[in-house]
Parts: sequence; C-alpha cells; structure tokens
Amino acid sequence: MKKIIIPLILIPILSVFLFLYFKNQREKNDLFSGIIEIKKVDISFKISERISKSYIEEGDFVKEREKLGELEKDDVINELEKQSAILREVEAKLKELKKGMRERELELAKKT
Repeated sequence: MKKIIIPLILIPILSVFLFLYFKNQREKNDLFSGIIEIKKVDISFKISERISKSYIEEGDFVKEREKLGELEKDDVINELEKQSAILREVEAKLKELKKGMRERELELAKKT
C-alpha cells in the first residue's frame, strides 16, 4: 500500500513543479511583435531663434529630412550684414597696407 501512495503523492507534486518551471522558462523567451507609438519627440536647433512658419500640425506623419518649419531670419540677416561690413572694412585696410604708405603719410612721418 505504501508503494502505491508514495508515487501517487510524488507524481502530482513533481508535475506541478515541472509545469511551473517550464512555464517560467517559456515566458522569458517569448517574442512579441507590434507597433510602438512615440508620444513625445524633442526637437532642437543649432541656433536659438523663433519659429516663423510651421509646415506640419500635431499628429501629422513626417518623413526623414522633411522640412518641418522655418526659423525667423531677421536676427541672422542683421548679424550677417554686420559681419559683412566688418569684412569689407578689414579688406580695405589690408588693400591700403599692401599698396604702401602714401606721400602725405611719408611727409608727416619725416616731420616727426
């Protein structure tokens, strides 16, 4: 009788143990497929300017390298004009230095 009772007790216990063990192993190796939805994307620019035009709306699908909008150009254009004026001034001074001293400057230099 003991020989029959021991296997009857061990077999269900061993079965439950093996079931739980393999179920846990299978869950670790499951692969899932689907779509990941991105809720928020941070966009940054190399310069800090205000956005003057936007070509997309919230929720629109965009492609890689698609133009999303334009930044205000006023400050950038003003800075470019300022730097261009400085460049012209420096180029004029360089041209004058390459030309050499003028006669008037030579006379003043001799007097001092």
